[in-house]
Amino acid sequence: MRRTLWLLCVGAWIGASGCGSSGSSPEGSGGSGGSDAAASSSSASSSSSATSGTGSSSTASSGAGTGGSSACTLFPQAGCPADQGCDLADEGGTTECRPTTAAGVPGSACQNPSDCAAGSHCFNGICEAFCGADADCGGKPGVLCTQRNHAGTDIPGELLCTDACTPGTTQGCPAELKCVVVGSGTPARAASRCEAAGTGGDHDPCASTADCQNGYDCRGFFDLGEAWCVQICDLAHASACKVQGSRCTLYDVDATFGGVEYGFCEEPCGLVSQTGCQPGTACDLDLDYESTGGTSCREMSPQGVEGQPCTTQSDCAAGETCRGSTGNFTCRKLCATKADCTTGPGATCLQLTTGTPAEPIPGGLICTVDCDPTAAVPPSCLAGHRCSFGRLSDGSSYTSCSSLDGAAALGAACTFDSDCQGGLVCLSSSNTCVQTCVVGGSGCPGTTTCKAFGTPVTIGSTSYGFCQ
Repeated sequence: MRRTLWLLCVGAWIGASGCGSSGSSPEGSGGSGGSDAAASSSSASSSSSATSGTGSSSTASSGAGTGGSSACTLFPQAGCPADQGCDLADEGGTTECRPTTAAGVPGSACQNPSDCAAGSHCFNGICEAFCGADADCGGKPGVLCTQRNHAGTDIPGELLCTDACTPGTTQGCPAELKCVVVGSGTPARAASRCEAAGTGGDHDPCASTADCQNGYDCRGFFDLGEAWCVQICDLAHASACKVQGSRCTLYDVDATFGGVEYGFCEEPCGLVSQTGCQPGTACDLDLDYESTGGTSCREMSPQGVEGQPCTTQSDCAAGETCRGSTGNFTCRKLCATKADCTTGPGATCLQLTTGTPAEPIPGGLICTVDCDPTAAVPPSCLAGHRCSFGRLSDGSSYTSCSSLDGAAALGAACTFDSDCQGGLVCLSSSNTCVQTCVVGGSGCPGTTTCKAFGTPVTIGSTSYGFCQ
């Protein structure tokens, strides 16, 4: 499963730095019916906008490209004298004939267009071959035929092969350049390309990959003005990540070149302490690494406090995560112990689970809500939610707001508590909706009295039961 958190951009436009995009995917663990909605809730997707700081290009979708207004063509080369080559004259797609250097084959260093042989173009300090399709690039791992663009507009006929280099190193690149992973096309595919190297080290701020030293890429939330240098890694050598506790996180597109799967080193962050993330971002559970308790930084909405509806993780504030059941996700406070949760005897710190069969998410705990289970419309819960009971492994009980899946009235047939209206529970002995009440209280209608459940439900000093 690929991450949606880190989108890629390609350094293939002229005079550009930085890019911004976002995406989301409703990935998460499945839930089950019943009153304990929090423990088996699924996770909303992350829609963080995390991109590489390079330019953009798209995969070639046609064969030979023609130039702009002049007579020569870029691929296949035509229209120039034998001692010259056809090359791009400007960003509008105009082509021209120019002098060539026979030794300037693809992969050679260059400073000027004439440093490259015919059929190649000087881009980012390296000669790259013109092409019409991937097959024209030799079939080397990580090499694609990409459409060059300027300011988001394709340059007519400007299709270039990316570079046969090893991401995270300088192998395959001329001096002063480094190899990085770039995204190309729609749908996106990953490719390798040589880019300029800077001086930025681990988590130093950056505007583009050119600000980062060899072995590093620029990644982050460019629409927030937050990006930093991260180490490039491969899954087979994840231990090579320099910061202790980091993991090698996959790109959102398959970056497997020659059997080696590349990613970037991502440090863990603090779910409760909210440490380890840049300003304006929040630490949350990483949906692609939930089973191991993986965390990552994401965008956030300060208004997404506990109990507010959400669609994606980024709808929630720092210290909250988006959980619930389909169509009924709410921001839930992250916790380590009950003391981290809001006051009230019904609130507790509940372990989240994922997968089938359900397995606990390491470090993944959320607060339940202290609410009134006897109320038809609990004031502590959102509209369309009811206050339900839950039971922990130690036998203690808690309350939680859960979605109303049905609207069965008093005495109607039911299977789960959520089938009944608010303030009612589904009595298992008769599979009918009955009124929830406080044992010893006077909340039951007519001549009925409040009877304790077979397995007592006591929250704080209050014992709950049903009217009969």
